[in-house]
Amino acid sequence: MSPRLLYLLSFVLFASTAGAEEPLPFVPAANAEDAVSRIEQLGGAVRYVSRTDPALEVDFQFAGERVNDQHLQYVQTLENVAAVRLKRTAITDDGLKQLAKCGTIRRLYLEHTAITDRGLEHLATMPQLQLLNLDGTQVTDAGAERLDECTALRQLYVWKTKVTPAGILRLQQARPKVVVVPDPARDRVTAQQAVAVAEAMVPRTEEAWKLAKQEVEEWDPKKEELKKKFEAAKKVADEARKKSDAARQQRDESKRKADELRRKAESAEKRAADKPEDETLGKQAAEQRGAADEAKERFEEEEREYEQLKSQFDELQKQSEAARQMFDRAARARDRLQTAEAARDAAVKTAEYARKRLALFP
Repeated sequence: MSPRLLYLLSFVLFASTAGAEEPLPFVPAANAEDAVSRIEQLGGAVRYVSRTDPALEVDFQFAGERVNDQHLQYVQTLENVAAVRLKRTAITDDGLKQLAKCGTIRRLYLEHTAITDRGLEHLATMPQLQLLNLDGTQVTDAGAERLDECTALRQLYVWKTKVTPAGILRLQQARPKVVVVPDPARDRVTAQQAVAVAEAMVPRTEEAWKLAKQEVEEWDPKKEELKKKFEAAKKVADEARKKSDAARQQRDESKRKADELRRKAESAEKRAADKPEDETLGKQAAEQRGAADEAKERFEEEEREYEQLKSQFDELQKQSEAARQMFDRAARARDRLQTAEAARDAAVKTAEYARKRLALFP
């Protein structure tokens, strides 16, 4: 393949006003490079399928009606074409004759074209065709039946065609490996399941709404009273916390002093032990020990007082928290009612929509 062709294949060029221009006349391509150039002039693009797949994809889906049956001859000039996109182009059944000569095509996109049952006759000669998109075409059950000959076919799209549920079912029975979209039988089961789930949610949300309504009726009148109780309990708890904090600070200071006096007493006792004949040192050690013991007693007394105040604060804090929770329950009762009402209304609408959707399936 020439460097020029590789260069052309590395870019994707789309035309933005394809449908408004006169179709370019078909001029036979001299070679693959010339074919790529003419495809791009039409508003199409040629690219590799992926970085790991050297096969080509020819994309005309943005070229519009400037692409006709004759232009599909350019596709024949290229080698190893795996995908062709022809959405909303002006091709007809006759154009599929040109594509049928490309035995490497695996994916063919014909959405919203003039393709009919007659054109599908040509697809039987495409041995590698795995995906076929016929959305928005005039294909009927008769055309779908002709696809039985496409032995490699695995995916078929027939939205907004004249293919009936009966025709889809016949194809599925004849070719069980083909995934057809839409699949009325499968979609009906899905719709039935959706209806069952939605209808089950209606009584649940209705019951939740009733409970929320009862809660509003019970708690809403108590809201102001509970607010006052909470504020009073919180005030008492705050005062208890201040007393507890002050007692803790006093205890910590007493502990600091007791520790300091204990160290001094131990030091004095050591000096007296080193000089037992010195009565003055012995007397000082005894005085230091007495002061240390007295400081320890004060610390222990303040420790007990702090623990008592802290216990009182903890209890009052619990009472304050309980009062707050009761007030919050009353204050938020209406919010919970609104949430429950919205959930109930959404469940009713969802069930209604699910039933309407189920009615679309035969």
